[in-house]
Amino acid sequence: DLVRRGRAAHNVAYADQLLRAALDLVQQAASAGGMAAPTISLGPAVGESACFSCHIGVERSRVAFQGLEFAHEPHVLRGGLSCADCHTSLDNHGGTTLASPAACSACHHSAIRQRNCATCHEGPGGAPAQTLVLTTGDFSHAAHASGNVACRDCHAPPAMSASGLRCDNCHESHHVPERSCRSCHRDSVLAWHDRDAHSGCADCHDLAGVDQWSRQVCTVCHTDQASGHYTTRPCEACHKIPAMRQGQED
Repeated sequence: DLVRRGRAAHNVAYADQLLRAALDLVQQAASAGGMAAPTISLGPAVGESACFSCHIGVERSRVAFQGLEFAHEPHVLRGGLSCADCHTSLDNHGGTTLASPAACSACHHSAIRQRNCATCHEGPGGAPAQTLVLTTGDFSHAAHASGNVACRDCHAPPAMSASGLRCDNCHESHHVPERSCRSCHRDSVLAWHDRDAHSGCADCHDLAGVDQWSRQVCTVCHTDQASGHYTTRPCEACHKIPAMRQGQED
Protein backbone atom coordinates (compact mmCIF):
# COMPACT_ATOMS: atom_id res chain seq x y z
CA ASP A 1 0.00 0.00 0.00
CA LEU A 2 2.89 2.37 0.76
CA VAL A 3 4.24 1.97 -2.76
CA ARG A 4 0.99 1.48 -4.66
CA ARG A 5 -1.21 4.13 -3.04
CA GLY A 6 1.28 6.47 -1.41
CA ARG A 7 3.60 6.58 -4.43
CA ALA A 8 6.55 6.16 -2.10
CA ALA A 9 9.86 4.41 -2.56
CA HIS A 10 10.03 1.55 -0.07
CA ASN A 11 13.66 0.57 0.43
CA VAL A 12 13.41 -2.58 2.52
CA ALA A 13 17.15 -3.12 2.75
CA TYR A 14 17.77 0.45 3.98
CA ALA A 15 14.93 0.20 6.49
CA ASP A 16 16.51 -3.00 7.82
CA GLN A 17 19.86 -1.20 8.18
CA LEU A 18 18.19 1.64 10.13
CA LEU A 19 16.55 -0.85 12.50
CA ARG A 20 19.84 -2.63 13.14
CA ALA A 21 21.65 0.67 13.69
CA ALA A 22 18.97 1.77 16.19
CA LEU A 23 19.25 -1.51 18.07
CA ASP A 24 23.04 -1.14 18.17
CA LEU A 25 22.71 2.37 19.67
CA VAL A 26 20.26 1.09 22.31
CA GLN A 27 22.67 -1.69 23.28
CA GLN A 28 25.56 0.80 23.52
CA ALA A 29 23.49 3.12 25.70
CA ALA A 30 22.40 0.29 27.97
CA SER A 31 25.98 -0.90 28.33
CA ALA A 32 27.23 2.64 29.12
CA GLY A 33 24.52 3.05 31.76
CA GLY A 34 25.33 -0.26 33.45
CA MET A 35 22.03 -1.79 32.37
CA ALA A 36 21.41 -5.16 30.81
CA ALA A 37 21.56 -4.77 27.05
CA PRO A 38 18.49 -6.14 25.26
CA THR A 39 19.10 -9.27 23.21
CA ILE A 40 16.95 -9.23 20.09
CA SER A 41 17.52 -11.51 17.13
CA LEU A 42 16.66 -9.77 13.87
CA GLY A 43 17.72 -12.68 11.71
CA PRO A 44 19.84 -12.30 8.57
CA ALA A 45 20.27 -8.80 7.22
CA VAL A 46 17.98 -8.12 4.26
CA GLY A 47 20.90 -6.78 2.26
CA GLU A 48 22.80 -10.06 2.59
CA SER A 49 20.57 -11.90 0.12
CA ALA A 50 18.30 -10.82 -2.71
CA CYS A 51 15.81 -13.41 -1.45
CA PHE A 52 15.21 -11.54 1.81
CA SER A 53 14.10 -8.46 -0.11
CA CYS A 54 10.80 -10.25 -0.70
CA HIS A 55 10.84 -13.26 1.61
CA ILE A 56 11.13 -11.36 4.87
CA GLY A 57 10.89 -13.68 7.88
CA VAL A 58 11.39 -16.85 5.85
CA GLU A 59 14.37 -17.70 8.05
CA ARG A 60 11.94 -18.62 10.85
CA SER A 61 9.29 -20.32 8.74
CA ARG A 62 8.36 -23.99 8.60
CA VAL A 63 7.44 -25.53 5.26
CA ALA A 64 6.52 -28.95 3.89
CA PHE A 65 9.27 -30.83 2.03
CA GLN A 66 8.77 -34.32 0.63
CA GLY A 67 5.95 -34.94 3.07
CA LEU A 68 8.01 -33.82 6.08
CA GLU A 69 8.12 -30.56 8.03
CA PHE A 70 11.21 -28.50 7.35
CA ALA A 71 12.26 -25.72 9.74
CA HIS A 72 14.37 -22.89 8.30
CA GLU A 73 15.49 -21.53 11.68
CA PRO A 74 18.06 -24.20 12.65
CA HIS A 75 19.49 -24.12 9.14
CA VAL A 76 19.59 -20.36 8.48
CA LEU A 77 19.89 -18.73 11.91
CA ARG A 78 21.87 -21.41 13.75
CA GLY A 79 23.52 -23.24 10.87
CA GLY A 80 24.44 -20.15 8.83
CA LEU A 81 23.22 -21.54 5.50
CA SER A 82 22.38 -19.23 2.62
CA CYS A 83 19.33 -19.63 0.39
CA ALA A 84 21.51 -20.84 -2.50
CA ASP A 85 22.75 -23.78 -0.44
CA CYS A 86 19.39 -25.50 -0.89
CA HIS A 87 17.44 -23.45 -3.46
CA THR A 88 17.87 -22.95 -7.17
CA SER A 89 18.80 -19.60 -8.73
CA LEU A 90 16.32 -16.89 -9.70
CA ASP A 91 16.14 -18.37 -13.22
CA ASN A 92 14.31 -21.32 -11.65
CA HIS A 93 12.73 -19.43 -8.78
CA GLY A 94 11.20 -21.55 -6.05
CA GLY A 95 13.03 -24.77 -6.80
CA THR A 96 15.24 -26.80 -4.49
CA THR A 97 18.50 -28.59 -5.16
CA LEU A 98 17.59 -31.42 -2.78
CA ALA A 99 16.01 -34.41 -4.50
CA SER A 100 14.82 -36.18 -1.33
CA PRO A 101 15.21 -36.12 2.46
CA ALA A 102 18.13 -38.53 2.04
CA ALA A 103 20.03 -35.71 0.31
CA CYS A 104 20.14 -33.86 3.62
CA SER A 105 22.79 -36.31 4.84
CA ALA A 106 25.25 -34.88 2.29
CA CYS A 107 25.55 -31.82 4.56
CA HIS A 108 24.38 -33.00 7.93
CA HIS A 109 26.29 -36.25 8.25
CA SER A 110 29.09 -36.17 5.72
CA ALA A 111 31.44 -36.28 8.70
CA ILE A 112 31.12 -36.00 12.45
CA ARG A 113 32.55 -32.62 13.35
CA GLN A 114 32.91 -30.81 16.65
CA ARG A 115 29.29 -29.73 16.73
CA ASN A 116 26.67 -30.47 19.32
CA CYS A 117 23.88 -32.62 17.93
CA ALA A 118 21.46 -30.26 19.70
CA THR A 119 22.20 -27.69 16.98
CA CYS A 120 19.61 -29.53 14.89
CA HIS A 121 18.05 -32.23 17.05
CA GLU A 122 15.76 -31.52 19.98
CA GLY A 123 16.31 -33.10 23.37
CA PRO A 124 19.17 -32.99 25.91
CA GLY A 125 22.38 -32.86 23.90
CA GLY A 126 20.38 -33.56 20.76
CA ALA A 127 19.29 -37.02 21.92
CA PRO A 128 15.60 -38.03 22.11
CA ALA A 129 14.22 -37.45 25.58
CA GLN A 130 11.68 -40.25 25.32
CA THR A 131 12.59 -43.88 25.90
CA LEU A 132 12.74 -45.94 22.72
CA VAL A 133 10.65 -49.12 22.81
CA LEU A 134 12.54 -51.97 21.13
CA THR A 135 11.85 -55.69 20.76
CA THR A 136 14.30 -56.77 23.44
CA GLY A 137 13.71 -53.91 25.84
CA ASP A 138 13.61 -50.18 26.39
CA PHE A 139 16.50 -47.95 25.34
CA SER A 140 17.20 -44.66 27.11
CA HIS A 141 19.60 -42.18 25.50
CA ALA A 142 19.92 -40.32 28.81
CA ALA A 143 21.11 -43.44 30.65
CA HIS A 144 23.76 -44.13 28.02
CA ALA A 145 24.86 -40.50 27.83
CA SER A 146 25.44 -40.55 31.59
CA GLY A 147 27.82 -43.45 30.95
CA ASN A 148 29.90 -41.27 28.60
CA VAL A 149 28.57 -42.91 25.44
CA ALA A 150 28.87 -40.37 22.62
CA CYS A 151 26.45 -40.09 19.70
CA ARG A 152 29.21 -41.12 17.27
CA ASP A 153 29.71 -44.37 19.18
CA CYS A 154 26.43 -45.65 17.73
CA HIS A 155 25.59 -43.29 14.86
CA ALA A 156 27.99 -43.35 11.92
CA PRO A 157 27.78 -41.06 8.88
CA PRO A 158 26.22 -40.66 6.46
CA ALA A 159 23.08 -42.67 7.28
CA MET A 160 23.50 -42.27 11.07
CA SER A 161 21.10 -45.17 11.66
CA ALA A 162 21.71 -47.41 14.66
CA SER A 163 19.01 -49.90 13.73
CA GLY A 164 21.58 -52.62 12.99
CA LEU A 165 23.13 -52.49 16.45
CA ARG A 166 22.36 -54.98 19.19
CA CYS A 167 22.69 -54.44 22.91
CA ASP A 168 25.40 -57.10 23.11
CA ASN A 169 27.52 -55.15 20.61
CA CYS A 170 28.56 -53.10 23.63
CA HIS A 171 27.17 -54.93 26.66
CA GLU A 172 29.24 -58.10 26.68
CA SER A 173 28.60 -58.65 30.37
CA HIS A 174 25.64 -56.52 31.37
CA HIS A 175 24.00 -58.80 33.92
CA VAL A 176 25.68 -57.26 36.93
CA PRO A 177 24.48 -58.22 40.43
CA GLU A 178 23.11 -54.79 41.33
CA ARG A 179 20.99 -54.61 38.17
CA SER A 180 17.59 -56.17 37.78
CA CYS A 181 16.80 -57.73 34.41
CA ARG A 182 13.79 -55.45 34.26
CA SER A 183 16.04 -52.40 34.42
CA CYS A 184 16.23 -52.77 30.64
CA HIS A 185 14.03 -55.72 29.63
CA ARG A 186 10.29 -55.29 29.78
CA ASP A 187 7.82 -57.71 31.38
CA SER A 188 7.60 -59.62 28.09
CA VAL A 189 10.86 -61.29 29.14
CA LEU A 190 8.67 -63.68 31.16
CA ALA A 191 7.14 -65.03 27.97
CA TRP A 192 10.57 -66.08 26.72
CA HIS A 193 11.46 -68.21 29.73
CA ASP A 194 10.17 -71.56 30.85
CA ARG A 195 9.60 -71.37 34.60
CA ASP A 196 10.70 -75.00 34.95
CA ALA A 197 13.91 -74.62 32.97
CA HIS A 198 16.14 -73.68 35.87
CA SER A 199 19.08 -75.57 34.45
CA GLY A 200 18.75 -74.46 30.84
CA CYS A 201 19.97 -70.88 31.04
CA ALA A 202 23.30 -71.66 29.37
CA ASP A 203 21.45 -72.82 26.26
CA CYS A 204 20.86 -69.15 25.47
CA HIS A 205 23.13 -67.22 27.83
CA ASP A 206 26.85 -67.75 27.37
CA LEU A 207 29.57 -67.03 29.89
CA ALA A 208 29.47 -63.34 28.99
CA GLY A 209 25.85 -63.13 30.09
CA VAL A 210 23.93 -64.97 32.78
CA ASP A 211 26.31 -67.67 34.02
CA GLN A 212 25.29 -67.87 37.66
CA TRP A 213 22.20 -67.56 39.78
CA SER A 214 21.43 -64.30 41.51
CA ARG A 215 18.41 -62.75 43.15
CA GLN A 216 17.96 -60.50 40.11
CA VAL A 217 17.84 -63.53 37.80
CA CYS A 218 15.40 -65.47 39.97
CA THR A 219 12.94 -62.61 40.41
CA VAL A 220 12.46 -62.27 36.66
CA CYS A 221 10.01 -65.15 37.01
CA HIS A 222 9.43 -65.14 40.76
CA THR A 223 8.08 -61.60 40.81
CA ASP A 224 6.24 -62.05 44.13
CA GLN A 225 9.57 -62.54 45.90
CA ALA A 226 11.25 -59.49 44.33
CA SER A 227 10.80 -57.42 47.49
CA GLY A 228 10.12 -58.12 51.13
CA HIS A 229 11.18 -61.76 50.91
CA TYR A 230 14.52 -62.04 52.69
CA THR A 231 15.95 -59.38 50.42
CA THR A 232 19.36 -59.55 52.10
CA ARG A 233 19.83 -63.28 51.49
CA PRO A 234 20.52 -65.09 48.20
CA CYS A 235 17.81 -67.45 47.00
CA GLU A 236 20.08 -70.50 47.17
CA ALA A 237 20.53 -69.97 50.91
CA CYS A 238 17.08 -71.47 51.44
CA HIS A 239 16.08 -72.97 48.11
CA LYS A 240 17.63 -75.94 46.36
CA ILE A 241 18.48 -74.78 42.85
CA PRO A 242 20.08 -76.96 40.15
CA ALA A 243 23.58 -75.87 39.19
CA MET A 244 23.60 -73.56 36.21
CA ARG A 245 25.21 -75.16 33.22
CA GLN A 246 28.27 -73.47 31.78
CA GLY A 247 28.46 -73.51 27.98
CA GLN A 248 27.29 -76.48 25.90
CA GLU A 249 26.33 -79.88 27.28
CA ASP A 250 28.84 -82.73 27.12
